[in-house]
Amino acid sequence: MGKDIKLFFVTDIHGSNIVFKKAINAVNMFKVNYLVLGGDLVGKGVFLLYKRGDEYYDIDNNLISNERLEEIKRHGFIYTYLKIGRKSKI
Repeated sequence: MGKDIKLFFVTDIHGSNIVFKKAINAVNMFKVNYLVLGGDLVGKGVFLLYKRGDEYYDIDNNLISNERLEEIKRHGFIYTYLKIGRKSKI
């Protein structure tokens, strides 16, 4: 007979670093041979931000704090930004 294989199947991560890290920890904890990432891996939404210097602003020109930016990433949202400045290309 063949060797036993353990699979760990994960889906619907939606860009969450927390869920991804939990899956990696589970693979190690259960001594899994293969991790299968099923689908829905990207974030739940997109935030359009503008970057001026080291600061980020939303579409309504509200300053986005570093804490808010981390919260956006932590909840699995994708964010993108346009850099605003003399050398910027939009």
